[in-house]
Amino acid sequence: MQITLVKAIETFNFMNNSRLTHGQEAFSVLLTALCKYSNVEEAEEYMLVNKKLFPLDTESFNIIINGWSNITTDVYEVKRIWRDMLKYSITSDATSDSHIISCFSKPDAHKIQSLISSFIKKYLTNGVKRKQIVKKANSDKVQEF
Repeated sequence: MQITLVKAIETFNFMNNSRLTHGQEAFSVLLTALCKYSNVEEAEEYMLVNKKLFPLDTESFNIIINGWSNITTDVYEVKRIWRDMLKYSITSDATSDSHIISCFSKPDAHKIQSLISSFIKKYLTNGVKRKQIVKKANSDKVQEF
């Protein structure tokens, strides 16, 4: 599996060094693939190393948050990456919040209610309807309010 990780990164770097066309979409696909095969730490490092070529954005952070939340279910890492997102002034969206809700609902289901309530307040302020939030969370532990 490690050979595949190295091969994927080498291929992407070759595209970059050869001036072959690739863009944010290809970068996102690489990050997603790395996370999918449990290389979340490597994906995060690669995202940060390439921040000049591919500026940090919500989508990239969402891929990493999803990796820590749903692939490895590491609450500590999710909290850390959330703080990093704030540090880089990257704004979270409903997808970020959905991944975080999913992660926190696994090990500590009784705390999910207050987390969801804080997200609902955030989105109601921005004009998002409650049903959209619950639908986006897409978790069997999340109930309609």
